[in-house]
Amino acid sequence: MDEPFDREGFVIYKHLCLTVCKMSDEEIGQWFRAIVEFQIDRCIPENLDPKIDILFDLFKRQFEKDDKKYQKRVNANRRIAKNRKNKGQNNEWSPMESNGKVGYQSLPMVTDKDKGKDKGKDKDKDNTLDIIMENPRKTAKIEIQNIGNKEDLIDLWENLYSDTWKQDSKIKEMYENKLSEFEN
Repeated sequence: MDEPFDREGFVIYKHLCLTVCKMSDEEIGQWFRAIVEFQIDRCIPENLDPKIDILFDLFKRQFEKDDKKYQKRVNANRRIAKNRKNKGQNNEWSPMESNGKVGYQSLPMVTDKDKGKDKGKDKDKDNTLDIIMENPRKTAKIEIQNIGNKEDLIDLWENLYSDTWKQDSKIKEMYENKLSEFEN
Protein backbone atom coordinates (compact mmCIF):
# COMPACT_ATOMS: atom_id res chain seq x y z
CA MET A 1 0.00 0.00 0.00
CA ASP A 2 2.91 2.38 0.62
CA GLU A 3 3.82 2.80 -3.01
CA PRO A 4 5.75 5.94 -3.90
CA PHE A 5 3.67 8.92 -4.91
CA ASP A 6 4.41 11.95 -7.02
CA ARG A 7 2.76 15.08 -5.75
CA GLU A 8 2.24 17.77 -8.36
CA GLY A 9 2.81 20.78 -6.15
CA PHE A 10 3.76 22.10 -2.75
CA VAL A 11 2.47 24.75 -0.37
CA ILE A 12 4.39 27.62 1.22
CA TYR A 13 2.54 28.76 4.32
CA LYS A 14 2.24 32.45 5.21
CA HIS A 15 3.20 31.98 8.85
CA LEU A 16 6.58 30.58 7.75
CA CYS A 17 7.25 33.48 5.36
CA LEU A 18 7.69 36.24 7.95
CA THR A 19 11.45 35.71 8.05
CA VAL A 20 11.68 35.61 4.25
CA CYS A 21 10.47 39.21 4.08
CA LYS A 22 13.54 40.32 6.06
CA MET A 23 16.00 38.78 3.56
CA SER A 24 17.66 40.42 0.55
CA ASP A 25 16.54 39.56 -2.98
CA GLU A 26 19.69 37.49 -3.52
CA GLU A 27 19.09 35.49 -0.34
CA ILE A 28 15.45 34.92 -1.29
CA GLY A 29 16.60 33.64 -4.68
CA GLN A 30 19.03 31.17 -3.07
CA TRP A 31 16.37 30.08 -0.58
CA PHE A 32 13.74 29.53 -3.28
CA ARG A 33 16.21 27.64 -5.50
CA ALA A 34 16.98 25.34 -2.53
CA ILE A 35 13.26 24.69 -2.02
CA VAL A 36 12.66 23.96 -5.71
CA GLU A 37 15.64 21.58 -5.88
CA PHE A 38 14.40 19.81 -2.76
CA GLN A 39 10.89 19.47 -4.20
CA ILE A 40 12.10 18.15 -7.56
CA ASP A 41 14.66 15.52 -6.55
CA ARG A 42 14.51 15.44 -2.72
CA CYS A 43 18.18 16.34 -2.36
CA ILE A 44 19.24 18.86 0.24
CA PRO A 45 21.41 21.60 -1.31
CA GLU A 46 24.93 21.98 0.05
CA ASN A 47 27.00 25.10 0.78
CA LEU A 48 24.05 27.26 1.75
CA ASP A 49 24.48 30.40 3.80
CA PRO A 50 23.73 29.50 7.47
CA LYS A 51 20.82 31.95 7.59
CA ILE A 52 19.27 30.40 4.47
CA ASP A 53 20.02 26.88 5.72
CA ILE A 54 18.12 27.48 8.98
CA LEU A 55 15.14 28.90 7.10
CA PHE A 56 15.26 26.04 4.59
CA ASP A 57 15.12 23.51 7.46
CA LEU A 58 11.90 25.09 8.77
CA PHE A 59 10.26 24.77 5.37
CA LYS A 60 11.68 21.27 4.82
CA ARG A 61 10.04 20.06 8.05
CA GLN A 62 6.70 21.50 6.92
CA PHE A 63 7.06 19.89 3.48
CA GLU A 64 7.77 16.52 5.12
CA LYS A 65 4.67 16.87 7.33
CA ASP A 66 2.57 17.76 4.28
CA ASP A 67 3.97 14.77 2.37
CA LYS A 68 3.12 12.37 5.21
CA LYS A 69 -0.41 13.77 5.36
CA TYR A 70 -0.76 13.48 1.58
CA GLN A 71 0.58 9.91 1.62
CA LYS A 72 -2.04 8.93 4.23
CA ARG A 73 -4.75 10.41 2.02
CA VAL A 74 -3.42 8.59 -1.07
CA ASN A 75 -3.32 5.29 0.81
CA ALA A 76 -6.86 5.79 2.14
CA ASN A 77 -8.15 6.57 -1.36
CA ARG A 78 -6.43 3.46 -2.75
CA ARG A 79 -7.93 1.32 0.01
CA ILE A 80 -11.42 2.73 -0.66
CA ALA A 81 -11.07 2.15 -4.40
CA LYS A 82 -9.85 -1.40 -3.84
CA ASN A 83 -12.78 -2.12 -1.51
CA ARG A 84 -15.25 -0.77 -4.06
CA LYS A 85 -13.68 -2.85 -6.80
CA ASN A 86 -13.81 -6.02 -4.70
CA LYS A 87 -17.28 -5.38 -3.24
CA GLY A 88 -19.10 -7.38 -5.89
CA GLN A 89 -16.64 -10.25 -5.66
CA ASN A 90 -17.03 -11.23 -2.01
CA ASN A 91 -20.15 -12.95 -0.76
CA GLU A 92 -19.96 -11.71 2.83
CA TRP A 93 -22.69 -9.63 4.39
CA SER A 94 -22.15 -5.88 4.30
CA PRO A 95 -23.83 -3.38 6.63
CA MET A 96 -24.81 -1.35 3.58
CA GLU A 97 -27.01 -4.16 2.26
CA SER A 98 -30.72 -4.43 3.05
CA ASN A 99 -31.96 -6.42 6.01
CA GLY A 100 -34.43 -8.44 3.94
CA LYS A 101 -37.62 -6.67 5.06
CA VAL A 102 -39.99 -5.56 2.36
CA GLY A 103 -42.20 -2.49 2.64
CA TYR A 104 -42.35 0.41 5.09
CA GLN A 105 -40.10 0.08 8.13
CA SER A 106 -41.05 2.13 11.15
CA LEU A 107 -38.53 3.84 13.39
CA PRO A 108 -38.08 2.56 16.96
CA MET A 109 -40.41 4.10 19.53
CA VAL A 110 -39.08 6.54 22.11
CA THR A 111 -40.32 5.72 25.59
CA ASP A 112 -40.64 8.04 28.57
CA LYS A 113 -37.57 6.63 30.30
CA ASP A 114 -35.41 7.40 27.21
CA LYS A 115 -36.32 11.10 27.29
CA GLY A 116 -34.32 11.94 30.43
CA LYS A 117 -31.04 10.40 29.28
CA ASP A 118 -29.85 13.41 27.25
CA LYS A 119 -29.89 15.89 30.15
CA GLY A 120 -26.23 15.47 31.20
CA LYS A 121 -24.72 15.60 27.71
CA ASP A 122 -24.87 19.41 27.37
CA LYS A 123 -22.33 19.87 30.18
CA ASP A 124 -19.68 17.90 28.27
CA LYS A 125 -19.85 20.17 25.20
CA ASP A 126 -18.32 23.10 27.13
CA ASN A 127 -15.09 21.22 27.82
CA THR A 128 -14.70 19.70 24.34
CA LEU A 129 -12.27 22.39 23.12
CA ASP A 130 -10.12 22.05 26.23
CA ILE A 131 -9.88 18.28 25.75
CA ILE A 132 -8.98 18.60 22.07
CA MET A 133 -6.37 21.28 22.76
CA GLU A 134 -4.83 19.59 25.82
CA ASN A 135 -2.00 17.66 24.12
CA PRO A 136 -0.88 20.44 21.73
CA ARG A 137 -0.94 22.86 24.66
CA LYS A 138 1.32 20.55 26.65
CA THR A 139 3.73 20.45 23.72
CA ALA A 140 3.67 24.23 23.39
CA LYS A 141 4.19 24.62 27.15
CA ILE A 142 7.25 22.37 27.07
CA GLU A 143 8.70 24.22 24.06
CA ILE A 144 8.14 27.63 25.63
CA GLN A 145 9.53 26.62 29.03
CA ASN A 146 12.68 25.08 27.53
CA ILE A 147 13.68 28.24 25.63
CA GLY A 148 16.99 29.62 26.93
CA ASN A 149 16.86 33.29 25.89
CA LYS A 150 14.51 36.04 24.85
CA GLU A 151 15.54 36.08 21.15
CA ASP A 152 14.86 32.36 20.73
CA LEU A 153 11.48 32.75 22.44
CA ILE A 154 10.46 35.60 20.13
CA ASP A 155 11.72 33.66 17.09
CA LEU A 156 9.72 30.58 18.18
CA TRP A 157 6.58 32.68 18.69
CA GLU A 158 6.84 34.56 15.39
CA ASN A 159 7.95 31.71 13.14
CA LEU A 160 6.61 28.45 14.57
CA TYR A 161 3.16 29.23 15.89
CA SER A 162 0.31 30.05 13.53
CA ASP A 163 -2.13 32.91 14.13
CA THR A 164 -4.63 30.43 15.58
CA TRP A 165 -2.14 29.36 18.24
CA LYS A 166 -1.22 32.99 18.99
CA GLN A 167 -4.89 33.72 19.72
CA ASP A 168 -5.21 30.80 22.13
CA SER A 169 -5.39 32.45 25.56
CA LYS A 170 -3.52 29.75 27.48
CA ILE A 171 -0.60 29.54 25.04
CA LYS A 172 -0.42 33.34 24.79
CA GLU A 173 -0.33 33.54 28.60
CA MET A 174 2.54 31.00 28.73
CA TYR A 175 4.46 33.05 26.15
CA GLU A 176 3.91 36.34 27.98
CA ASN A 177 4.94 34.83 31.33
CA LYS A 178 8.16 33.45 29.86
CA LEU A 179 8.85 36.76 28.12
CA SER A 180 8.40 38.63 31.41
CA GLU A 181 10.89 36.23 33.06
CA PHE A 182 13.55 37.27 30.54
CA GLU A 183 12.76 40.97 31.01
CA ASN A 184 13.16 40.77 34.80
